[in-house]
Amino acid sequence: MRLNLIGKIHTNPEGDFPYAGESIPKPHIHIAKEDYGDSIAFPLGAEEALIHLSEEEKKDFVKVVERFFTAINTANISDFNIKTLGELFDKEGGITNDRCTAD
Repeated sequence: MRLNLIGKIHTNPEGDFPYAGESIPKPHIHIAKEDYGDSIAFPLGAEEALIHLSEEEKKDFVKVVERFFTAINTANISDFNIKTLGELFDKEGGITNDRCTAD
């Protein structure tokens, strides 16, 4: 599985699978399939994506990453301190020491 949060819209190859030949906006997830590798993307929220989020939740970076970690069975998720870019800087504009790391 691969989570894409930013970048270009992904166009799936033609084939016999859901969303074949369709353009998939970000965020989306790639799930490797035989004969296609990881070239197939599914919108977050689609049944095939295994990450079910509301339209509002899809806009929440932290929620998306947490759900992705759950989907890939990441251990000790509660030990991760996931932050958005705006949260990575202190009031003086310096980078905080606890950005996106597990303590």
